[in-house]
Amino acid sequence: MLQSRVSSIHRLCITLLVLLGIGTTVAVTAQEAETADADQLAGLEVEYQHIVATRHRLDTFGNPGEKLNMDRDMVADFVIDQRVGLLTSELDFIQHCIEKAPPEHSCFAQSQALVAGYPAAVGQTYGEKKVQLPAADLSIAERVVAYARIFDVLEVRDAQDDLFLRALQLTQQLGADSQPLRDQLSSHLQTRAINTTIVLSQTLHNVRALKEASNLLSGDADLKARLTANEGLARRLGQALERQSKLLKQLDVDTADYDQLVVKATGQLSATTLSTGLVAELFSSWGSKVSDMVVDEGPGLILNLLVVLVILVVFWRLGRIAEKVVFQALNRSRKRGSQLLHKMVVNLVGNAVFVVGILIALSQVGISLGPLLAGVGVVGFVIGFALQDTLSNFASGVMILVYSPFDVDDVIETGGVFGKVNHMSLVNTTILTFDNQTVVVPNNKIWGEVIKNLTNQKQRRVDMTFGIGYGADIDLATAILEKILEEDERILDHPEPLVRLHELGDSSVNFVVRPWVKPDDYWEVYWHTTREVKKRFDAQGIEIPFPQRDVHLDTSAPLRIQLDGGSAATGSAAAREE
Repeated sequence: MLQSRVSSIHRLCITLLVLLGIGTTVAVTAQEAETADADQLAGLEVEYQHIVATRHRLDTFGNPGEKLNMDRDMVADFVIDQRVGLLTSELDFIQHCIEKAPPEHSCFAQSQALVAGYPAAVGQTYGEKKVQLPAADLSIAERVVAYARIFDVLEVRDAQDDLFLRALQLTQQLGADSQPLRDQLSSHLQTRAINTTIVLSQTLHNVRALKEASNLLSGDADLKARLTANEGLARRLGQALERQSKLLKQLDVDTADYDQLVVKATGQLSATTLSTGLVAELFSSWGSKVSDMVVDEGPGLILNLLVVLVILVVFWRLGRIAEKVVFQALNRSRKRGSQLLHKMVVNLVGNAVFVVGILIALSQVGISLGPLLAGVGVVGFVIGFALQDTLSNFASGVMILVYSPFDVDDVIETGGVFGKVNHMSLVNTTILTFDNQTVVVPNNKIWGEVIKNLTNQKQRRVDMTFGIGYGADIDLATAILEKILEEDERILDHPEPLVRLHELGDSSVNFVVRPWVKPDDYWEVYWHTTREVKKRFDAQGIEIPFPQRDVHLDTSAPLRIQLDGGSAATGSAAAREE
């Protein structure tokens, strides 16, 4: 009983100690939180005092450029940088106040006072410097420096845009009246956009003028440098105007005109500039330009198109006439050429005449042929590099064209293909095999292999071999073979057909029969002669032997047989043992 009471007291003590520890921890944590909050609030006070000091310093700064004889642009840049930094500090302070301080803290009143002065600050900041194009008499190096300064101004303006838009959002979070700041920001952003639009329009005009001058004076390096610099400036101004348009959209301002100019400057649509109104405006602008062009230049354009059409039709017709003349001249020529050569020459002449007509038509409409021909050369080089295998086939086709190892309707054997040539081009050759398969062979495969042309000559010899038995009459067999050749009208008299006893084979006496025929009659003569030889030899009792071998055994000596045991025995003894 006593032990039970001691245990209960022990557990109660432990519980009290645990509760005491938790309470101490909570107290410490609360104290630390209060300390942290106090530090944060003290930090807000420090931030505000820094802002007040910086603002006072800028207000009393005056114009040191006049006192120190400094460059006014340099001083203006310094002041703008200081104000941008001050505005950043103020917005950070307001953000920290909203996130960390209780509603009754003094920082809210201080923040309200700060945002109340932002509408006036917008006008003061934006009114200090505007983007202006440099003078026209500057050198290209001076222009590049001036353009770099314009880029710097645009970057500072972009940073200010972001800061004042953030100020507008914080003003709304504070619950203060944000309309004055919105109106002032919208007004000055539109003023800035108009200024950028004016400068960008003038820059685009300069780009067009420099392009026209560069086309007339293609070798002028200074013009090209000016054109490159102005194109870079136009792109940068277009990007700045696109950014301003994006900010104006957040302020519910219509930016269709700005977006249209951005598309002209940058040459592309983006998520910022793309809208139904812009697309409609672009189509309307393009339609107006087309309409004006039709009204102003329509009659002259129609006349030029008619002249071009007449030139093309006339030269196309002249090309066809030239093809017919060349085709007839090649057919009357005594020099034999392949059909591929004839076709290539005819097409080349016709196409050359038509190309001349195209060049004349292009010059008629004012297109410069020099850059066009240079561009064609570059494109041809790129295509040639990309189509190396095709050009290899083309080169092989030219070699086949020049040397003419075969022609259409010739029977050839090349590249493992045997058949009749059905079609030829400079890239490949189509062969129709005798089992009616169409095989297209690249020309580089043909030119790199042995080419056997079976119909290139007007005469072809048929080689055949016939065997008779050793007991047959040689003279009778010779007479039969000569008679068969004499009766076949397809066999040529010159050269004379040949029938000769060729060899004494293992199983037969062999004759060679070699008549000459036209290439088209080769197989018919071969098959007919073979059939007639068989029929007439059978009729005359002349044996056509098949291969055979006579084996003679010498039986005068006994045959010795080797047994498994290693002993030898004669054939009769072995028979008796069995």
